[in-house]
Amino acid sequence: MTILINILLGIYVFVALLMILVILMQRPKSEGL
Repeated sequence: MTILINILLGIYVFVALLMILVILMQRPKSEGL
């Protein structure tokens, strides 16, 4: 049970970091830096 929770947390954190990375990569293009 604990292993399943750790896997779900790992996937959640990975997706969150991936979304932040995409936003940070798109931001400079929209600002024209």
